[in-house]
Amino acid sequence: MIEEVKIGHIADSHLGKRQYGLGEREEDFYDAFKEACNKLLEKGIDILLLSGDVFDSSRPPNKALLKFEESVRGLIENGVKIYAISGDHDFPKRRDVPPLMLFARLGIKYLWTGDICAENNDYIICGIQSHPRSFREKALKLFREVDIKFRQKDRFKILMLHQGLSNFSRYASEFSLEELPRNVNYYAMGHLHSFIYKKLNGSFLVYPGSLEIVDITEIEEYKLRGKGPVVVEVVGENKVKVEKIRLENIRPQIIVEAEEAEYKYLVDRIMAELEKAKHPTKNPIVHVYIREDISREVIQKINMALKDQVLLVRFRRISGVSKPILGTVSEEDGYEGAIDLREMFLKYLENEELVNLAEKLLDLIGKEGSIEDGFELVMQYYRKRVKQGVH
Repeated sequence: MIEEVKIGHIADSHLGKRQYGLGEREEDFYDAFKEACNKLLEKGIDILLLSGDVFDSSRPPNKALLKFEESVRGLIENGVKIYAISGDHDFPKRRDVPPLMLFARLGIKYLWTGDICAENNDYIICGIQSHPRSFREKALKLFREVDIKFRQKDRFKILMLHQGLSNFSRYASEFSLEELPRNVNYYAMGHLHSFIYKKLNGSFLVYPGSLEIVDITEIEEYKLRGKGPVVVEVVGENKVKVEKIRLENIRPQIIVEAEEAEYKYLVDRIMAELEKAKHPTKNPIVHVYIREDISREVIQKINMALKDQVLLVRFRRISGVSKPILGTVSEEDGYEGAIDLREMFLKYLENEELVNLAEKLLDLIGKEGSIEDGFELVMQYYRKRVKQGVH
């Protein structure tokens, strides 16, 4: 049985993401990952778990590959063992090699179908890559295999997953807590961008959350908890301490709600919020929610007035409903009433094969698949129907 080990846990770093088409935002994601690795090195971790979406794409820019290697090199040189799985963003949509496999030469262990587990005398780690809803049965079969394997091992058991759970998310959910393997000490989760920590009958389930602000719905939580990796300190089988590390070099983002579209009013509202969001080296991004139409001239004047104080001002017209907010989920919290998309598709399409096609197309859209990929899925369905004599 394990005596003592420190585990670093990172998910959803999205390296290579060029948010809003800005080079500065691409650099922000690199900065966050580098700082996370440096802080984990300072903490003296023994293991690093990368729970999916390390890269924002299955074909990341060369710079993203270089920045990844530069960031993890210090950990590797200090003997840290790194285990990784793919998420929905960085797993290839066609037959190709996942980008993480390129780093096997550094000693990084990539866990995927056919080679999902690694173990030593202290612990066993199994990792299952992201599975969309249309591949639920395949994933559930892997869950059962892991459950059996873990039951046979008297070691600290870690399961790495990149999946949404309906207990915590109404929308990004492929499975529920009840469907996960049971014989696990630590569930190293990825996919949901909020920090989530839950105890499960002696086990621990953690989503570290994304390292950077990927979506405006993450801004409110960032103000409360910041962004960063997790350190898990294990002493024996039952003594587990989870610590959230707060990164210091995250670009601030603020939301300004405005009733009027008048220039001076808007500048005053934005300036008041900027006073609360200062950073020594990174100008903030401002999201303005406005209840009136705003002219192009006013937008241009605001951009000119604030050009030295902000990276970007984004305007969004709203009516009645305020901004969406995704909060932090603690071990006592959870979301109920998750939307079952398959059930909704069945209601309107009334055909199991059409539902399967709709789910695959939806998964493809979520992964930014090409038009050609979508066309091929539709043609496969059409050829099958023709073969069956159905038109």
